Amino acid sequence: LTYNNLASIFTKLSKHKKALKYLNKALKQNINCTQTLYNLANYYKGFYKLKKSKAYLKKIIEIDSSFTLAHFDLSYIYFIEKKYEKAFESFEYRVKLKDQQHKYNYLPFQIWEKQDIKEKSLLIYHEQGFGDNIQFSRYLNNKKLNDTNVSYAIQNSLNKLFSYSFPKITFLSEVQSNMPFDYTIPIMSLAHQFQMSTIKKEKKYLKVKKYEVRKFKKENLSKRKFNIGLVWKGSQTQTGDTKRSLVLSNFITLLKDKHLKFYSLQIDHKEELDNFKEVKDLGKNFCDFYDTAVAIEALDLVISVDTAVAHLCGALGKTCFVLHNQNVVDFRWDHNNSQSLWYKSIKIFKYDLIDGIQKKLHKDVIALSKV
Repeated sequence: LTYNNLASIFTKLSKHKKALKYLNKALKQNINCTQTLYNLANYYKGFYKLKKSKAYLKKIIEIDSSFTLAHFDLSYIYFIEKKYEKAFESFEYRVKLKDQQHKYNYLPFQIWEKQDIKEKSLLIYHEQGFGDNIQFSRYLNNKKLNDTNVSYAIQNSLNKLFSYSFPKITFLSEVQSNMPFDYTIPIMSLAHQFQMSTIKKEKKYLKVKKYEVRKFKKENLSKRKFNIGLVWKGSQTQTGDTKRSLVLSNFITLLKDKHLKFYSLQIDHKEELDNFKEVKDLGKNFCDFYDTAVAIEALDLVISVDTAVAHLCGALGKTCFVLHNQNVVDFRWDHNNSQSLWYKSIKIFKYDLIDGIQKKLHKDVIALSKV
């Protein structure tokens, strides 16, 4: 076994000191081995030692400028450093990743780069997860699109919500090669295309019909208690889901509070509800994200792990407590700040062991319920 392989084994066993020992041995054997340097960058990123991680990533690029992953991983660090122009530029390397290339540039239309699109037709297409599309849909309101005929190929479950929120845009469930589009671009590339040098904390950019919210609230929610929506699990197919998903018993302190009423917003992974009769299942009636958004608007608060629902709350301007594992580095949720870089209405609760923040979470929920 090579030193890199041994380091990988010890990392999986959570024996991090031994992993670092073998990575350093591998580096001594070949100081210009890009794979060793990349493994070291990942090691330090995992412990939030971003300065060291960044140095290794830059060293890789000096040796091999075509090492796409190094460019892409730098984007996460630039986001956290609030160097947004550099972040969005490096973020574009995601479309060049070998395991991702088939998801991009598969349409027979010219890619929009720096061309003038005034009075042209532009096709924006969805990418990655629902949360990513919700997060980056904020740029659909950019004035640079005002004189352009914009269409957006979107997932069916987002179509109704986005169509109501962005009435000037045509939303498509599928795209034909003979459609008359001049240019195309993936949704998460809009920020770079617009040369964004900052991230504006949007108060609200998605919406639903107010009368539907009133009707839902009257028919489904408690009139006397503080109503809280819960999302405790994400998709199990998502990489790293075990580091974000929780179990309902993690919320036992909150669930015992008789002044609070809880509602599940989960559309799957609901088997735990059989043991928690105090949690009402709203998700069973959701057909799409519009239905979820109506429920969210009717609630007083949402508590969610890192899922699309958290982004949906932020885009709706609904107060949401996001529970985020502090051992996961993610540009969406600032590691050193309880306030979101992207959304005004989101408060981030970082945890190592989820039980360690229960008292703080309960205290903040009670304080909010008395406002």
